[in-house]
Amino acid sequence: MQFLLMGSLYALLSILWFTTIVLLLNYIRKWLMSPKVQNIIDKATGLVLIGFGLNMIFKVQNRIINKGTGYRSSFFFVGRLNALHESVDMNFNPLYT
Repeated sequence: MQFLLMGSLYALLSILWFTTIVLLLNYIRKWLMSPKVQNIIDKATGLVLIGFGLNMIFKVQNRIINKGTGYRSSFFFVGRLNALHESVDMNFNPLYT
């Protein structure tokens, strides 16, 4: 009997909870679809896209001005890895000690 009562109470609370969420989402949807909010979202999206474009322009300009700085830094990193690899004793195997 107690199991049936707790199951019913859980089902009732779940129904109430999800009904509340659906009703609140309906109001939020109406608010988001209003022309004022749509205008703000459009302007914010435009600013973000302009920002991405400017970022890309300045990165390309920086690469053209510095001509290959990215390659030098990557070669430096590879050189450091080679030096680290050479410093490790390749004959050491912890499984056979």
